[in-house]
Amino acid sequence: MSSPQMRKWVYHKAKQLLDELDDVPLSDDSIDKKLAILRSGLREASVELFKRAAESSTAEILESKEYQLLCKNAERYVKTEPKVEAEASGKDVKIEMSDFPKFRKI
Repeated sequence: MSSPQMRKWVYHKAKQLLDELDDVPLSDDSIDKKLAILRSGLREASVELFKRAAESSTAEILESKEYQLLCKNAERYVKTEPKVEAEASGKDVKIEMSDFPKFRKI
């Protein structure tokens, strides 16, 4: 999500919270009710912001050239490595980190 979209979403969420707070009638426990609304609203906003950020990051990673190259190299490696093929067939094989080839820096 781009920054203007994020600002717009946060603005509307904050406005929604203010409207909910204004609707709380004045009483002995109105402060507690308002705090509960704030906690709930901030938790929902936080979860939504992290979800949107994760979706955006995932999309960027999946579309990156580096990820595509890594997938291509991984497919080639799986096709040529007997230990990986043996593990895929269900046989018990211990794979060490030294079994993996060194990838050149891109």
